[in-house]
Amino acid sequence: MLLSTMIVMATSLPPTTEVLISAVPAQQAGAPGDTLTFNVTVTNNGTVQDIIVVDLIAGIPADWMVELMANDRNVSLPYKTPLLQNHASYSLSLEVHIPNTATSTTESMCIEIHSVGGTTRDNATFGCTVESSIFDTGNGSYPSIMGTHHGTLRLSHNLTVHRMYTYPGTGTGGHSEYAAFYENSVEIANGTWGGYQDQGDYHYIEFKPFVLEANTTYEYKIITGSYPQIHHSHNVTTADGTITCTEFVDTSGKVYEDWIPAIKLE
Repeated sequence: MLLSTMIVMATSLPPTTEVLISAVPAQQAGAPGDTLTFNVTVTNNGTVQDIIVVDLIAGIPADWMVELMANDRNVSLPYKTPLLQNHASYSLSLEVHIPNTATSTTESMCIEIHSVGGTTRDNATFGCTVESSIFDTGNGSYPSIMGTHHGTLRLSHNLTVHRMYTYPGTGTGGHSEYAAFYENSVEIANGTWGGYQDQGDYHYIEFKPFVLEANTTYEYKIITGSYPQIHHSHNVTTADGTITCTEFVDTSGKVYEDWIPAIKLE
């Protein structure tokens, strides 16, 4: 009897290169002047050792600055990682600096990488939404008279308030003399007018900076002087939120429910 012998020869697979990248979170929101941090992970997903090159950050808007950080220091492009074992990862970060002059917008950017040991590439997108840094009722109208305004304010985004501008009537010294803000009837901030001596800035009241949070209802008290512009409406709604009149009492004691001072919080 003849015995047949089968010989099975093992064959090795050719080495492969593959690189992956992720940016977390994919989307963030901030205000003008803020710096947003995105955590970046690059991974050698091939079967051999490799070096990963970060070669491009695309889509950076004019006047914005994006820094690539490695080991807490800024690095320039192209940036090469250390030699990575297969399936090893390396951590980086992106620091996105929103300019003070930025307006409300959503920007999308992309970070791109490639393998030194092969031709594989990958990319990750990350986005920034710029929230408004103001609440502005816009110009009001006439008639106008000084008095005390009470009402509510509810914003669509967080806002750090430094000062309040009051729109004056044409040819008048319209201004606010006092402003206070409350949450659940508890005062959180107030400011007093500095007088006409402020060299053209007498339309402003300055505050110790405080934060009004999105989707939270606050109460306000504003005492106006001279002839500020007025919105003759129970409420005014903008993209940044809604301000409502609860009561306005003028200097003669007459009461209204549809007088809102034209103001800007910034």
